[in-house]
Amino acid sequence: MILAASGHCLTNCPAFPRENLVGQGTAQSIVDLLDSYGLSTAVFSYADAFYNHLSNGIAVLPYSEEAPVQFGFLQMLADLQDIRDLWIGDYQDPTGVILLGHSHGVVWTHTLATLRSDVPIDYLIDLDGDSHGFEDEGDKLVTGDQWGPIIQEYTELEGVIWDYPIEEVSDRWQVSGLDDPQDIEDVVPGNVAWNLEVHGGSFALRDQEPNHRFDGTDLGIIIGETNE
Repeated sequence: MILAASGHCLTNCPAFPRENLVGQGTAQSIVDLLDSYGLSTAVFSYADAFYNHLSNGIAVLPYSEEAPVQFGFLQMLADLQDIRDLWIGDYQDPTGVILLGHSHGVVWTHTLATLRSDVPIDYLIDLDGDSHGFEDEGDKLVTGDQWGPIIQEYTELEGVIWDYPIEEVSDRWQVSGLDDPQDIEDVVPGNVAWNLEVHGGSFALRDQEPNHRFDGTDLGIIIGETNE
């Protein structure tokens, strides 16, 4: 199962967030690789969004009566629960899970993996994970998403008790051996077997911070760089 979370739109953005990792073929490259090893796959795609969205842009919760055209983090959380219940469970040979994220999508996938520490993640693939502008309005370089207040409002209205304040993604996580707290996209929880992190080399907002385990090691973390 591949859960793919797209990143933040920078230019010519639509009225509400749209996924692009499937639309632009990024997820398909992973499907093709797995297919070459004789493995079957299913892909679930998500926009850089907290809620699902209908075709008219209205935000809705998972399992709403109307069918959304774009899916957000709450749907991804619900989908991972279904995968856990139906295809992982206590099977001796459970279905594998790959989380693929780009930009803010990496914030969503790392949040998902951290919240669901009971679900084994085979691969966590990060394409320039960056929490800049995720919580608030951002700055002159980029318009932010302001997910912080949106998540806080949902949490209060629905009475949700998270394991930690998921709206706080920047400079929050203490890593052994490092003086400064790390962003959520730069820490890898213990339920993740392998983390593949890709740094772009040609754009200022691309990820420049290497990922770490909470114990300060880089066990199972592979870092690459591309100019694309």
